[in-house]
Amino acid sequence: MLEIELSSRDINIEPGGTAQVSVTIKNNLPTDDRLYLEVEGLDVEWYAIPVPAVNIKSGECAEERIIFRMPRSYECRSGDHPFVVRAKAMESAETVVTQGTLSVSSFSMLQLEIEPHRATSTFFNRSNELVIHLTNLGNREETLEISADDPDEACAFEFQESRVLIQPGDEVEIPLVVEPVSTAMLGATRLYGFTVTVRSIHDSFVSATTHGQLEKRALISPTLGIFLALLFLGVIGWTLFHPRPVVINHFIATPTQIQAGQPVVLSWDVSNMKAGIIQPTPGSIRSSNGVVTVQPQQTTTYTLYVRGATGDKSASQTVTVIPLPPPAKPVIQSFSASPSVLHPGDSTTLSWNIAGQGNLQVSLNPPGLMINPLITSQIETPSQTTVYKLTVQGPGGIVSREITVTVVGLGQSVASITSFKASPAQVAPGQNVTLSWVTQNASLVSIDNNIGESLPFTGKEVVTPTQTTTYTLIATDNKGLATQKSVTVNVLPPSPVPPTLPTPGNPPVGNTTTPITLPSKINPPNGGFH
Repeated sequence: MLEIELSSRDINIEPGGTAQVSVTIKNNLPTDDRLYLEVEGLDVEWYAIPVPAVNIKSGECAEERIIFRMPRSYECRSGDHPFVVRAKAMESAETVVTQGTLSVSSFSMLQLEIEPHRATSTFFNRSNELVIHLTNLGNREETLEISADDPDEACAFEFQESRVLIQPGDEVEIPLVVEPVSTAMLGATRLYGFTVTVRSIHDSFVSATTHGQLEKRALISPTLGIFLALLFLGVIGWTLFHPRPVVINHFIATPTQIQAGQPVVLSWDVSNMKAGIIQPTPGSIRSSNGVVTVQPQQTTTYTLYVRGATGDKSASQTVTVIPLPPPAKPVIQSFSASPSVLHPGDSTTLSWNIAGQGNLQVSLNPPGLMINPLITSQIETPSQTTVYKLTVQGPGGIVSREITVTVVGLGQSVASITSFKASPAQVAPGQNVTLSWVTQNASLVSIDNNIGESLPFTGKEVVTPTQTTTYTLIATDNKGLATQKSVTVNVLPPSPVPPTLPTPGNPPVGNTTTPITLPSKINPPNGGFH
């Protein structure tokens, strides 16, 4: 029969990251076979099996790996995804399965747009209906609160619904009615910037914003206003030449607290501006109102400097940046040599399994090679006993592990007997004794006294010695060189059988080879007969 085991039945993975699990397959079939490994229950894009088929000798094990790659997409839903790993023997057609669970972590990503970006309010048509397009690009369900505000508090907003439930990958359209708080009979056109925000009710860091503008027009148009102004030119002529001071209507950073690398939208609205600049970068601005996106890596104060006819003005916004946690240190999950004891000229396969985030650099010394992190084995032919060192360097630090490959001398067997015991070591005639043994690197195991010529490399046998016996276990390697170990079981001599005395009136039956002489007088302890 076949046996299969996963190094871990629960695999955690971040969307956009990778994880891997080792699969150990043991061939308990009486013959060698070629086993094919496959995964069921997961999207084929989520995993890869570098070596799907492997030859395994009878009684031996092989270790393969499955690499999971999870794209950062809403299609990769968060939660547990059970799967089955199946190993099938190509010769005997026998199969064996084991189960595991791929736990996908959740992430949130929202996209928010407004259509149209600018609405116009007149004296007779104050209200405007806009459409908010909200898309959930994360892999988990989100319940979101919707709100809108403007820095001048000059606009009123009304949503058809203030809370929405949106599934991963879905897009919803939310009607928004916006209108100015007040109207004017006479006045210049005013442009108000406003911000629409959606925020998760469970996680305040999950949010998205979009910006719109409301143009408020008075009853009397600018052309008519100019005409009326000309009528009063003689009276208020001096005001027409009086320069207007520069005014920063608003300078906003949204949001004001982020994690390093996340985007921040800077928006501004300035009146009577001749020139302006935002520092630090992005630099000069050409329009009196607009938006620009920045990605600060540390807490930064952005300042808007504007120049007008009568002087300069400035406004500042501080964006607090929460540093990302340091990267985790890489891990060498396993590093082994098969076989670990060699004859001169033989080869060994060095195998390893590593895990880590970011760009990993893997080196093996000797021979001093830099290895692709996706490669997990290397064949070496050492000429002498060698200590191999595997080193992995990643953003989180450096780890290393060593193993020793022993090269024996000419004529020396690589097979070894780890233990050979008899339990118990001393018995009475007819009692059972259990012989148990453990060998390594053996091709043939035998025990004398007719116990067996082709025994398992690790096993037990029950014997019933009739006399003190020495059992010798011989382990032979693949070149016919042997090593042996003996154990002695002491068999105690049989206990003497006490003679049977005849009772009065019942003489002994059968042939009595040994005559028994009775005493002439028997004195019982409590009296009795004489």
